Amino acid sequence: AAPSVSDVSNLDSRAVEVSESTASFQDGGRVIADLWVWGRDMDKVGNCVSDQMFPALLHGQKTLDAFQIACGEHHVVIIDEFGSVYTWGFSGAGQLGHGAPVESYGPMQVKAFEGSVVTQVSCGTTTTAAITEKGEAFFWGQPMYSLSKPTWYPKLLDTGKHRVKQISCGAYHFAMCTLDG
Repeated sequence: AAPSVSDVSNLDSRAVEVSESTASFQDGGRVIADLWVWGRDMDKVGNCVSDQMFPALLHGQKTLDAFQIACGEHHVVIIDEFGSVYTWGFSGAGQLGHGAPVESYGPMQVKAFEGSVVTQVSCGTTTTAAITEKGEAFFWGQPMYSLSKPTWYPKLLDTGKHRVKQISCGAYHFAMCTLDG
């Protein structure tokens, strides 16, 4: 039977699925599950990269369980069971958060969040945003409307005294909800 979609955000040229099958488990109220992927450049074996036409387990990631996932135009970001952030895909605008315009064909941990617990991620076309358990909002990449240089590492957004609960990225706009209402 085909796996069920439980959390897919901002579908564009790639799609990713978290499977709530027998391989999933509860972790403090969060469902942790296997990572299923399909779409352009999502099938990588050795040095060969090709399109993945149907949902398949992510190659070589038997130990990486996903809590939440989001897709941009050419990048994917996940939160694992510990609140660590992993990204992969194209990073010409800084959307991977690794500090350089590199392509990654498999999940790479975003080192800027070591020691933090991330609770939510969102992707725009060439941007990524994240929220920590402390209610801090981070942003990186390059918005489609901006002529400024890319932000290559996650940058803390100034939200004043407001703690952020949720954030969402579009191609040309962003929105967030605070815990204050």
